[in-house]
Order: sequence, then structure tokens, then C-alpha cells
Amino acid sequence: MSCLFQSLSKFVSHQNYNKLRQDICDFLSTNPTLYEGIDLKTITELDNNSVENYVNHMRSNAVWGGAPEIKSFCEMYKVNVIVKNIRGGNINEDITFSCNTPTNRWVVISWNGGHFEPVLYHDGENKN
Repeated sequence: MSCLFQSLSKFVSHQNYNKLRQDICDFLSTNPTLYEGIDLKTITELDNNSVENYVNHMRSNAVWGGAPEIKSFCEMYKVNVIVKNIRGGNINEDITFSCNTPTNRWVVISWNGGHFEPVLYHDGENKN
């Protein structure tokens, strides 16, 4: 089980974390471009790997998810993801994964160097 998929699944009401993992893997296998000029093929070739092998490995519940999976979540659900880096109990620089389609929706998850936790969801509506 991966805490990343558990955390992100908290923001998708109809999705359990195992299904979310498989959906993200399906997305990665058919949409390997993460950012303009950066794709999963380029990343996997650095490790003498292939997109197919990476995705098959990521399908296992024992494998931790990371940046490619967060970026895929952004594109699949049209939401930005802010990762609060809280290593050592101190809040460090945030990492923002932006959806390629402009959106006012975002989620916040925390990362302590070994574990992700869900923090907050904002649906894009201004509430006074």
C-alpha cells in the first residue's frame, strides 16, 4: 500500500486508493507526457527502463508513488496538487504540481520525507 495513493484518494469521493493507483497507471501508460519536454519515457530511460516496465512495477501495492503519479492525478482530475514538505517538523518549500489545463481547484498533501498525508481540498469556489 502506498500512502500517496491513499492520500490522493481522500479527494476523489468515488475512488478507493487501489483503484486510483490502477487508474493512474492506466493514464501513465497511454499519456506518458508529464510536462512539455518531460515525459515518462525520458525519465525511465535514465534508469535503463521502459514506460511499460515502470507502469507494471507501479501497479504493485508495495511500490511507493511519486512525482509522475502526482502529475498524472493533476491531469486526470483537473486539479493542482501542493505538496507541503514538512521534513523534521519544519515546513520547508512547497512543491506545486500544476494541471496543464488552468484550474482554481487544488489539493494539499504533506510529505515528511517518508510519508504522505491528505491535508486540504479546495474546489475552486470562493466562499465568504
